[in-house]
Amino acid sequence: MSYSSLSGLVYIPATDRQSPMQADPDGGNEWMNGSQGRLIAWDPASQSTRWSVEEPIATNGGVLSTAGNLVFQGQGTGEFAAYTADTGTKVWSIKTGSAIDSVPVTYSVNGEQYVLTPVGWGSGSRLFAPAWTMATPESKRGPARLLAFKLGATTPFPTPPDIVPPVPKPPPQTASSETIQEGKHIYRKFVCDGCHSPRSTAAAPGYSTAPSPISATPRPKCTSNGTPSSSPAPTGTKECPASPILQNSPSPTRK
Repeated sequence: MSYSSLSGLVYIPATDRQSPMQADPDGGNEWMNGSQGRLIAWDPASQSTRWSVEEPIATNGGVLSTAGNLVFQGQGTGEFAAYTADTGTKVWSIKTGSAIDSVPVTYSVNGEQYVLTPVGWGSGSRLFAPAWTMATPESKRGPARLLAFKLGATTPFPTPPDIVPPVPKPPPQTASSETIQEGKHIYRKFVCDGCHSPRSTAAAPGYSTAPSPISATPRPKCTSNGTPSSSPAPTGTKECPASPILQNSPSPTRK
């Protein structure tokens, strides 16, 4: 959040519940179904909301307020916008193509003011809520970049292409329905969905379900003095205390 000494208001990027809810202790992060994003201009003197802006998704970026009566904020949808600090009127915005959950800053160079914001879905907030509360399917795929804006700039905005990565087909289910239901219960009970999502929209990067061409080479046998040997292990030898060697190991696919 930020504070403006000009307006006397505090600007809060809030996540509100749309209606009173009783959180299910076994329900993981599904309580977020009733949440809504909102930018609130709070008057600490009167303890009341001066203005607020509803936002499409629940979790959004931090706030910057400036001496020019402006408030800047990025959203999980990828929109970066400026509002008037006193009334909340939107006066400028741009679609960056990448989810924003960072905090913008401002600085000056040779008398010119810049507003700088990192974009790209990330940060530790990904560990505390499902992906759909922080990004859209499109903005989740947007690249991580550092964007700078100033008045009178002439550089065309580099709109990123929306590239949909291939999604591997899940492996066939081989467990019994009872085992699957027990796994679902444990998954929700211990809030695994906080990182890996209840709806296959993983908040933290996850490995794909595609078979991996990783093969482990057995550890070589050691002689009695610990020297590796390529010959068959005689009686009384032991395995060398080395980690398995991974061959043909590509980078894991992220979702």
